[in-house]
Amino acid sequence: MIQRLSTSIVGPKVGTNGAKYSLSNTMGSVGWNSSNTSIATINSSGILTVKGTGVVTLTAKHGGNTYSQMIMVGMPRYILTASHEPGGYEINAECIDNQFKDYLSNLNGVLTYNWGVKYPSREIRWLEADVPSLKIDLRGQNEKVIVYLEVIDALGNKSTLQHIEINSQDVYVAENQNLYIDAQGVLYKENKTKYLYNSARLYISYRANIPDKYKEREWMATTTMVLKPFSVTSVVDARSGGPLIKNILPQDELDYIKNNSINNQVYRYTLILLNYSSRAIQFVPVTFTYVTNI
Repeated sequence: MIQRLSTSIVGPKVGTNGAKYSLSNTMGSVGWNSSNTSIATINSSGILTVKGTGVVTLTAKHGGNTYSQMIMVGMPRYILTASHEPGGYEINAECIDNQFKDYLSNLNGVLTYNWGVKYPSREIRWLEADVPSLKIDLRGQNEKVIVYLEVIDALGNKSTLQHIEINSQDVYVAENQNLYIDAQGVLYKENKTKYLYNSARLYISYRANIPDKYKEREWMATTTMVLKPFSVTSVVDARSGGPLIKNILPQDELDYIKNNSINNQVYRYTLILLNYSSRAIQFVPVTFTYVTNI
């Protein structure tokens, strides 16, 4: 059986001065051409001469057939942008060079995006991707995150390291975040007035002058994940103005605080406001302080 060998252009996808290109599985002369001679030219021997930067298509003609390969010359430049999304942030690296940006999606395996993510009090975490975008999780209230980017081409050439700082955006303001419990298990507001346990609520409302995008459905808090100091995590309803205190602090936990605490002992809870698809919108700290007398 005779097996037909495929023919293609052989050579680096990142073009440099003097790079050699050939046509596989052929004999005889080959006609070469560059789609943009202001970026690179190629002679009859398949030798590349660099004139500028950008993306060009090399074509080879042989035996009445035409073959092509897109190559990149030089390193594209990027700027970083970040957008707040439910669950965290999306960071995009946008190419600012016209001679590159319309063609990069067709250059598979030519560029690697080396992302670094630095959360407060943590080491930088590096990860490589083949796409110029990254999603990172929201991990805390008013948390500043630094995202780094280094672009590496197929020859190992690296771009200048750049970064962008991200600060989490509070969508809601909360009322009744710091509550008190006395020796009889009675609940009190921040101003030390009594608060009926069965109807008490952590009220949430939109922050003043918030951009309109945050009033869309994906930013509406429908449930709340409650992270607790001494029991399992729970998810409770957050509609009708916010979660009920009795759902944040069930009766058995209230009894525990009443019976096992010393004066001014503080119990810290963290609420994560979630949207309809259970993606995090915002972290809200809540404290319950035990006092023997008010």
